[in-house]
Amino acid sequence: MSMKKNAISRSVPGETTLKTSHVLAIECDCPLTGHHLISHSLFDVLTTERIKQMNGKKYSCNGLENIVILPSSDKGIARKVACKYRIPWHSSGHTGKNTIKNTQLNNDDTVYSKTSASSMLNGGNATKRASMLNNDKNKIKAYPAKAYHKFVRQELLETLEKLYCDMSPKVYRKELNDLSQRICDMISEFTILLHNTGDDFSPNGSGCRSAGCEQRTHSAQNWPDIDLIQDKLFYKKDGILKYLKVASKL
Repeated sequence: MSMKKNAISRSVPGETTLKTSHVLAIECDCPLTGHHLISHSLFDVLTTERIKQMNGKKYSCNGLENIVILPSSDKGIARKVACKYRIPWHSSGHTGKNTIKNTQLNNDDTVYSKTSASSMLNGGNATKRASMLNNDKNKIKAYPAKAYHKFVRQELLETLEKLYCDMSPKVYRKELNDLSQRICDMISEFTILLHNTGDDFSPNGSGCRSAGCEQRTHSAQNWPDIDLIQDKLFYKKDGILKYLKVASKL
């Protein structure tokens, strides 16, 4: 099997406009970046057959449903903004071992075990689905991933197991978009982290501890209190404003 990568574009249509109009850019002059919730690198190593299937269903990993806008790795402002508003900030390649310390990874032998057609009888051609999934597993396994990306690739494979060519495009995209939202919620809750010190920025964390932090108020910066902008950062679930919005919901 060819190990050639798919060389998928990283361009996210509409991202620049969303970053420019984002509340953290306007109110705090904060540098922002768009983070791919399902890692872009995973789509780059899926089989050509799977990418063709996704294209046929009008799904793109660069869709705003798979993006969350976060303070960037700039250390002068972004860390302070993330500190004050109790949100993650985007840093490094998310490969530090602490990024998944609050999760439980499955054993690789389980993740990459061969899937049989008999386990895929909920729709579509079971034999073809099993073959495509096994090929995806072989391709992904050939490009080892660390930490955050290793966790996400396991989650992606579980979702790919549900997908097949006869699904309606809407249902197909929903399966992948639901995974993106679930990852976004886990990032919001600091269950998975984007850097080793990510816990410091959780609601009960110690914050950035920089000069002027003042128990995470950063009052000298004259930035708005979180209650004044929370509806522009979070969405309500079970009556609680708790989770970051994916870019498509901004």
